[in-house]
Parts: sequence; structure tokens; C-alpha cells
Amino acid sequence: MNTTTPKTKYIGKCIYCGSTDNLTREHVVPRGLGGPWLLLKASCKRCAKITSEFEREVLREFFLLVRTKLDLPTYNPKNKPDSFSFKVKVDGQEKDVEVPASDAPTLFMMPLFKEPGHIRKNAQESGILVSGVSLHGKENEMREFQAKYNIESISYTERLRTSFARVLAKIAYGMTVLRYGLNMIEEAYVLPYIIDNKGGIGQWVGCEAPHKSPSLLPKEKFFHRIENLEKNNEAGVRIRLFASYQTPEYLVIVGRLKEH
Repeated sequence: MNTTTPKTKYIGKCIYCGSTDNLTREHVVPRGLGGPWLLLKASCKRCAKITSEFEREVLREFFLLVRTKLDLPTYNPKNKPDSFSFKVKVDGQEKDVEVPASDAPTLFMMPLFKEPGHIRKNAQESGILVSGVSLHGKENEMREFQAKYNIESISYTERLRTSFARVLAKIAYGMTVLRYGLNMIEEAYVLPYIIDNKGGIGQWVGCEAPHKSPSLLPKEKFFHRIENLEKNNEAGVRIRLFASYQTPEYLVIVGRLKEH
């Protein structure tokens, strides 16, 4: 959560392109991740379609297992998977096992990025630099899963897409609009990466403490921890999705604010 920023704000025009036609509400954190922050009348149909597409990739692929296990919101509850496949080792042999969703452990990965290029004074950032991944979940469920299926070890992988960095940028941009209002943003650095999928999003998105293991970060009581930052009239946002699982902390440099 964020204790200093309101949870809802009426905008009255698209926060991405400025259109005032056919506006819909905009979930700052995707609805499928359970975020409470909402911008009213804040996205036109065209921009909503663009953001929905890359959010859907993240929700349906990267976070599908954890969303299913935590029973997070979905527009299509009938399409929730009944089972999940895992690559495991049993009696020294690797094989794929299909297990009911009820038996699957709560498990998910989070990528670890380098600091945003803007902080590293790297103006030629061509992509987003991944330094590793961290694994998160419920240890008791993992032990029960291994015991029930006589599993020695589990190989867990996920495809990392630029979509995840775009989701982080969208969350940070939405939270900045929620905190300051759209009219207070002089220049939104992240907009071309959110809407146009411009290359080089690592210039603005990364991890604030790339060399610190998530296990060394403080445990959080909040499901999601999102915090607005401001330095030298630049707006930034710290993001920890699933913070109660001791996940990495991401940093997004959103843009330049007007003098206030």
C-alpha cells in the first residue's frame, strides 16, 4: 500500500494521450494483481487496449500460478486453470508432472534488474539489464508438494518479457498521477515505453538496490508496497509487488514535475 497517496482520483481525460472520448477507469496496479488504486475516467479505448494487452501477458503467463493460488481477481473466473505442470526430479529422473491446482505450491519468480540507466548516468541504455531472478512462495506448501509426489527437486522457469517492465512503468506513472495530478507532470519519461513500446525502457525502470538479495529487504505486512518519491523535481516510484513474500524492490523514474 501507500499511506500518503489517495486510492482514487477523478481525471477526466486519458492520462496517456489526452483524449476525452470514451473514457474508462484505470487500475494503477492491474486488477488481476489485487491493487486498490483507481483513476476514474482516465483511459481512452485505444490506450486501454494497448495497456491491457501487455498486462494480460504478465497476468496470464508470468503470474498465473500465484494468482490462481491466491484467488486474485479475474474477469473470466471460469477460465482459471484446473492443473499446473512442473518439471521435477523423481528417483534421479527428470520428468513433467501435471498436478491439480489445489496441490500446486504457491510459487513465482521475480526478475532482478540493474539500476535504471538514468541513475547510472547511462544515456545509451538499449534495453533492460537482468542480473538474476528470485524465487518466492510458501515453504510449507512446497514441502507438502514434494512429500506427496516423492519429488527430489523442482525446476521452475518463466519467460521474461518486456511486458513486465512496461507494467512496472504503468504502475509508477499511474501512482504519480494519483499522487500529484496529471497537470503537475511536466514531462512523463515513461510514456513512450508504456504506449509505444519504445526500446530502452531500462533507462527508467530497474531495481534500486540491485546487489541486495530480496531476502535481506525488510518483511512487509502489505500485499503490495508502492511509494512515491521526489528528488530535484523528478518523480519516481518504488514498487514491491507481493511485498509480504519478501520480493525485490523496483524503482521507476517517471518524469519531471512542474515547479511546486
